[in-house]
Amino acid sequence: MNPIKPSQQPSKDEQGIAMLLALFMGLILLAGLSGLMARQMASRKFGSAKSYQEMAENAAINGFNRILGEANRDDETKYKGYFLTLRNDEQSWGWRNPNSAEAKTSLVELCTDTSFSMTADPLSDLTGDAQPVQLISGSNDIATMRTDGKDDVELWYRLRGYALAGNGKGNDEGTFQIEGIVAREGSDLESDYLARTLLTRSLYIDQRVAGAGDWAVLGGYYMRLGDAKLEGKGKILLDVSNASAFQTTNGCSSNNLLERIGATNSQLAPSIWPVHDRGLPLMSLFDVDEAKDTMSNTSSRPRIWNFDDSGSEGFSDRCGSGTVACIRPEDQVSYSQPAGVDQTSGQIVIQQNDICTDSDTFECHMHIEHINLSSTKVLIETGESDNARPVVLHLELPNNNSVQTIYSSGNITLNGTSLLCGVNNGSQDCNKKPERFVIGARAGTDERSCEADVHVLDFAGDSLPHALVLLRQGSVRTSAEAKMHGIIWAQNICTRDYTFTLKTFDNNGSVVEAANTLWSWPVKGFPGYGQMVVRGIRGTGLDTFRRW
Repeated sequence: MNPIKPSQQPSKDEQGIAMLLALFMGLILLAGLSGLMARQMASRKFGSAKSYQEMAENAAINGFNRILGEANRDDETKYKGYFLTLRNDEQSWGWRNPNSAEAKTSLVELCTDTSFSMTADPLSDLTGDAQPVQLISGSNDIATMRTDGKDDVELWYRLRGYALAGNGKGNDEGTFQIEGIVAREGSDLESDYLARTLLTRSLYIDQRVAGAGDWAVLGGYYMRLGDAKLEGKGKILLDVSNASAFQTTNGCSSNNLLERIGATNSQLAPSIWPVHDRGLPLMSLFDVDEAKDTMSNTSSRPRIWNFDDSGSEGFSDRCGSGTVACIRPEDQVSYSQPAGVDQTSGQIVIQQNDICTDSDTFECHMHIEHINLSSTKVLIETGESDNARPVVLHLELPNNNSVQTIYSSGNITLNGTSLLCGVNNGSQDCNKKPERFVIGARAGTDERSCEADVHVLDFAGDSLPHALVLLRQGSVRTSAEAKMHGIIWAQNICTRDYTFTLKTFDNNGSVVEAANTLWSWPVKGFPGYGQMVVRGIRGTGLDTFRRW
């Protein structure tokens, strides 16, 4: 039986190598584990930073939506849309002092109630940047935005600036800069924050007249209305170039408003609406096919009309004895009687086929050099059906180089039992459609007084029962107690010596709504003429973010 041999023991050198290999293996494992932990920590830190940055961007977007929602809120008692027409940045903090003599930008709608603040930049005496507004607090019911064992995380936004591409008086573009901030509860937002971002976003600023009662039914630069009355809804729009009279404590009081338009009827006060440098609408509102009445089917020369029943020698010499209506080409002073127009009965009817005979157009433009009537009725067919034409009477010559005469001042005087109105085709009764019978002029003189003597519409009684009047540099006067159904927009409106009643509606509804539909003003982009409502509309520009 063989004896058992003892097991061989490793040598001391082999034992040292094994220990060294074990140490190296441990070191490698430790380095790998440390690297993995460092990577995980860096990834977590990067993820947190990215998360904070996304939170800051969301805070900026949320802040912008809050500002826009506040400005666009449909609340007549707390209207704030006008803020969108005012610059609000380092150059002019218009939101803090929106309608004062000290503000660099003033409102167009001068009597807007400006007592309501915007949360993002309230009315105050601040001279620097707007203060941050908190979106989410760490101590509220929502709890913190992130739980990491540290102080709660809060979200803030701040309005850095709001600028306008134009002057804020028409459709414009506004650019917001909104800052979003993420910080720990109790931190200094200027220096100790987790993330900040600056959002730049642009909007279209849309301004328009919202309803029939907001439209101007009387509008102009100079008014002396006396005991005028309004029957129906509508504004009396006074356009002023100096806003200071309405920027004082009592600037928009009833007494001050009545004084500014020279009115004695206190019931007009709620309808008076002063605006700053808006300007009267353009005559192009009544251009659709732009057909001018001409001398004949074969002539392209516009013809000029005169109506006068005064029997003055001057007019009789030019137009013929007993003639009330006569015409001339724009380039000559040779008068003649219009063919086919009966002038024997004290009533003249201008039929649809008597004017603009060379074209089948939507409307017809007649140029009137002179009207002076005391007993004659002039009826012009304007119809009310789709195949009838509305008529536009221009109190001016067709072109700048048209031949002038002593009658070229373009005045209309209607007295006594005279009558000027539109009638349905084949009828001899006024059709009560003022939107289809327009009296207007592009030209005139910039004389803002009741003594202006160019492009004057002077009427009395029921001599002008239904009309829409637009005299951008002309005047409307009454020479006795008078009534009219329609609208008057003119440089000067003077009814101070007599009671004047303007009716703005009938059984068919509002005059302005009828005109808005007939002449397709929305299609032309016309926002209306009256008290405006402002809204911000999302544009097509891209948002930009600046991070730090």
